[in-house]
Amino acid sequence: MPSEETEETPQELLAKLKAERQFLSERMRQHPPDRDHNEFTALFLQVGQLDIEIKKIIESVVPEQGHGELGQFTLKSSEGPDPLRKRKIK
Repeated sequence: MPSEETEETPQELLAKLKAERQFLSERMRQHPPDRDHNEFTALFLQVGQLDIEIKKIIESVVPEQGHGELGQFTLKSSEGPDPLRKRKIK
């Protein structure tokens, strides 16, 4: 059996990175606040790095939109105020 690595499709790589990010995020949530802060910081930085990699993959697959899945969270200035903000200031 050949030991060649098969090239992952962007969708497979994206799914793998998202699963890893979810795992690390869950470990961050369960981290006791009174324990090693360096461990928490390392987890936080790993999640941030995964976010960057995920964004790069999305942008490489959908370059014309630029945001891909993240586009749903992007508010263009021409759209006006944030439609999700419903707080009334008294």
